[in-house]
Amino acid sequence: MVRQDENTKSVRFTEAVDERLTLLAQKLGRTKRQLVVQMVDYFYKSKKDPADLNDEVLKKELANGISRILSFIRKQEGDLLVPMYSAM
Repeated sequence: MVRQDENTKSVRFTEAVDERLTLLAQKLGRTKRQLVVQMVDYFYKSKKDPADLNDEVLKKELANGISRILSFIRKQEGDLLVPMYSAM
């Protein structure tokens, strides 16, 4: 009975990268394989670009969220508060 190994792909990188990956895996309490799989899943789901260290996408999304909240507050102020003060 021949057992097929599901881990058939490999990635080559430098010793320096391997040292950093090893330290990161130890710090997080995972194997290097688990860590790489989780990193790929994270970047796939979040659609983040690992090369974008300042996370410009996140900054834009936060700015849009803040703008939406401020627009909502202004609308509520116009619809509710201004008529209440006018009635006084």
